[in-house]
Amino acid sequence: MARPTRLPGFSYIGRHQYFLTFCTLYGQPLLADPAVDEWVRAQLLQSSTVHGMAVDTYSVMPDHVHLLVKGITASADLQDFMIHLKRETGWRFRRERKRHLWQEGFHDRILRDESEAMHFAAYIVGNGVSEGLSASIETCPRWGSFTRSRDQILRMIGMAGVRANDRRG
Repeated sequence: MARPTRLPGFSYIGRHQYFLTFCTLYGQPLLADPAVDEWVRAQLLQSSTVHGMAVDTYSVMPDHVHLLVKGITASADLQDFMIHLKRETGWRFRRERKRHLWQEGFHDRILRDESEAMHFAAYIVGNGVSEGLSASIETCPRWGSFTRSRDQILRMIGMAGVRANDRRG
């Protein structure tokens, strides 16, 4: 599979906001294992801290990860952040499981404003419900944030009390 290309002429450095998706190798449900899920989340926090990226919303699905991230420093480098995150988690997975974890590359969307960010935050939060992994957004364990509480996220995107059947459509 071809590696996704970056937007020509855009540096991916600085205080920009992004919606990101990256997948396990061949779409295998490798992240369904609670131990793997736990250390991917831990590495996500560590990598984001090291690279000046705030993880506003994330979901770790069995075969892919969605992130809503933004650079919080003028030198925040999205590509270095992603290389570090995938290298560290992939290295540990290979060492412990004798297999590769990630598909090459990642897909990104550079976000223009907060309303666009809220749209993607709602998508990320609802992903576990729309994939049939949970009956409600509130009880779905597959999403979170390193910048806000789950209740704050739900209030911010206007999703408190939304059920799975209300999200599908």
